[in-house]
Amino acid sequence: MIQRFSMRVFRNIIGNIMASPIVISGILLFLLLVPGCLQLPPDDVQAAGNSLFVWNKVSSVPEMYRELVRHDQHYGVDFRTERLDKEVVNADIIDVVISDMDVLVRSLDSSGISAEELALKVQKDFATPQENEEDKILLLAHARKAMLESEKHWQQGYKYGDKGLVRDGFFCSEKEYITESLDHFYQAGHLGSRAQYYMDILLSSSPEENRLLLGIGSGKIKWYYSPIPDVLRNVIYERGLLEKHCSGENSSDVRVEVYDNSEESQGARKASAPVS
Repeated sequence: MIQRFSMRVFRNIIGNIMASPIVISGILLFLLLVPGCLQLPPDDVQAAGNSLFVWNKVSSVPEMYRELVRHDQHYGVDFRTERLDKEVVNADIIDVVISDMDVLVRSLDSSGISAEELALKVQKDFATPQENEEDKILLLAHARKAMLESEKHWQQGYKYGDKGLVRDGFFCSEKEYITESLDHFYQAGHLGSRAQYYMDILLSSSPEENRLLLGIGSGKIKWYYSPIPDVLRNVIYERGLLEKHCSGENSSDVRVEVYDNSEESQGARKASAPVS
């Protein structure tokens, strides 16, 4: 009798504990954290990672602008002050920030239209601005996403340090690293110019209040001061150096000295003999 009573009390206690939302949450968290206990499919894992920031529904460009500001504040960054050569989102968080933007773009875009096609559509529909507000909202999201992707490539261009950079000279044995770095710098410049292009379209096809919000004249976002033309010219120049001096079969030990990183100058010369 006492044993049956004890078991009944024990079962009641366990039942009450298991009914607690806190306990259930703790058990689920334990299952998620311990390898092999509970594994989410890759898509669900990504969705869980993106759930740190929840986007509010917007119906106008000003509302989208304020959402982007709120998103930046969540991570302690500011798209209004970022520029390639001065201020970029830290590499430790940029993938998460870009993932948030992917979620936003997918939530706004039901047609699958590309950013380039969307930009042309916004320009074409300028005569009826009230009819394409949703397109402008999506284009602003694309502009921010392109900025972030540009910043990511910019940082990846430096990941190999000196052996991935031309600077005042390099060894042809470093060609592989320099080539990859230049690919990243090219993407940084290309995506950065796309971000400017999308913003230009928004500024030229928006009411006065939107232009004041997005920034005109001295109030433009700092991204416009990124040295994007210089970045792209430099990529062309340095790719030319690699092609000219490091294409031979026995060129791996050659040292290339760079005197003046400009197209107008002689630019570089091949060492008279391989460096031992």
